[in-house]
Amino acid sequence: MINTFAIVGLAILLDVITGLVKAYSKGTFETSTMRVGMWHKVSEVIALVLAYFVQYSLPYLNIDYSIPAVSVVSIYIVVMEIGSCIENVGAVNPQLAKPLSKIFAKLKEDGDNDASK
Repeated sequence: MINTFAIVGLAILLDVITGLVKAYSKGTFETSTMRVGMWHKVSEVIALVLAYFVQYSLPYLNIDYSIPAVSVVSIYIVVMEIGSCIENVGAVNPQLAKPLSKIFAKLKEDGDNDASK
């Protein structure tokens, strides 16, 4: 579980960093935009905690629950954050957008296949 939170946390941190780089490079940094973005990040963490709670508490209540909620939610968040990082990096350096998008498409495809298992 700690590794899952660390991976999701790193993905969120990378998105924040790339977003800041993009905003500063374009001269569009605004604290109000950052504040909204940070609330989005908080909601992602809450979603992961909720998935953990559901996955690990329901069996103690004798509720048969076999969906890997933590994996599904963490994969979704990480893929979403990677996509956002690629958009941010591509906005700063358009030459990187195309090769990074190809890598992301492969990661997303692999993630979708893992989530459906």
